[in-house]
Amino acid sequence: MIHNTKFTIRPLEADNSGLLIDLFVKSIHETANKDYSPEQIKAWSKIDPEQWHNKFKELTTWVAITKENFIIGFISLQATHHIEMLYVHPTYQRISVATQLLKKLEDQEMIHHIKMLSTDASITAKPFFEKHQFTVVTHQHVYCRGQLLTNFQMKKYF
Repeated sequence: MIHNTKFTIRPLEADNSGLLIDLFVKSIHETANKDYSPEQIKAWSKIDPEQWHNKFKELTTWVAITKENFIIGFISLQATHHIEMLYVHPTYQRISVATQLLKKLEDQEMIHHIKMLSTDASITAKPFFEKHQFTVVTHQHVYCRGQLLTNFQMKKYF
């Protein structure tokens, strides 16, 4: 963990989506490994770079970036007000990166007068979302590349 890291939140630049792959994979391998098996981690973290790049064309994404231009976290939202992804680099956990990303997203969504945000939170992410007033709607089991993963459909009402 790195303390006193200064970072800013800005929209993802179209050509930077590939930079998020390493952060995503590292986050799953080093943060979610206490809640999921090695086989589940391997299945979850397998990325097709072209599919990943195309996916980000359909999402609104903000990144947390250090003054050295290193992306330390990101949050992505579907047009349906569903948080598709929220990941923070393992080295930068517990310094409010995820909280600030969620706040940015919520502030932007308030401009559009939305009534609800949803997400499918991993076992690892569930406590974070609960801390930020999301409630569990459904406990889910989803297949990912042959592995059964547990997550939680969660919603926050405004």
